[in-house]
Amino acid sequence: MKFIFKLLPLFCIFWLIPKAFALNIVTTNYPAYDLVFHVAKDKANIQVLLKPGADAHSFEPTPRDIASIEKSDLFFYIGGENDEWIRRLLKAMSNNINSLSMLECIDPLKESLAFEHTLENHHHHEHEIAFDEHVWTAPKNNIKLLKVIAQKLSEIDPNNKDFYHKNAQAYSERFAQLDQKFQDLIKSSQRKIIIVADRFPFLYFAHDYGLDYYAAFSGCAEDTEASAKTISFLIEKVKELKINYVIKQEFSALKLANTIASETDSEVLTLNACHNLSKEQYQNKVEMIELLENNLETLKKALN
Repeated sequence: MKFIFKLLPLFCIFWLIPKAFALNIVTTNYPAYDLVFHVAKDKANIQVLLKPGADAHSFEPTPRDIASIEKSDLFFYIGGENDEWIRRLLKAMSNNINSLSMLECIDPLKESLAFEHTLENHHHHEHEIAFDEHVWTAPKNNIKLLKVIAQKLSEIDPNNKDFYHKNAQAYSERFAQLDQKFQDLIKSSQRKIIIVADRFPFLYFAHDYGLDYYAAFSGCAEDTEASAKTISFLIEKVKELKINYVIKQEFSALKLANTIASETDSEVLTLNACHNLSKEQYQNKVEMIELLENNLETLKKALN
């Protein structure tokens, strides 16, 4: 028995070794966390800065967040307009931080593309070129991101290169299957247009599948209250196109969607843009691909 107790400290040291040598990765939001987690798995301690249920558009980092970024082996962020604080932070840091931006990994779409389908566009940086940040709403983009993440982790931790690439490939195959399901669904649907009584963070998704839309705001819009002109415009579009469903995104208030639905005798559906999870979803370890798969059922109704 004494011999066993003598061995316990040694056992504890060996048990802690994997944790001690795990990569420390900081991600800004849930999609970034989900993609990195599926590649790194138990080879990394992964922190997500945006708390469950919080609004990504109003996020402000704490001193503790900044300290975590400074100590990280990899910092994975979106790279859009809302991440201006990150550009300032990385520029100010004396030590070189391994960082990766989503928007640098794909072909970004200009946010102005969304303005063509909304009326609330007069407050939005008409003098600047802004890119839509919601790249993860399109399965094809996630396949690209997984490949880049695996390559980045392999550079940082070459001993586990095969592990990272294998995991990235496995998750990529699931996104490829989902991509095919969306292609088949939209191709066979009676309609190719949706009405979104909300922000429109689905620009990449709509672009990939040839889906048309009318929305109250662009995806990165600061506005949350629609003007009477916009409400009237969307109501007329629902009636004109004889659409039976009005769409909102997750965590949005129902006020605007309900107003339009009640005026047009239509129903409200939710498309998930995967901005964030609820506390319960985090506890249940819900995957981003699960949320995007749920959008299949929403679109089956909305497009027929």
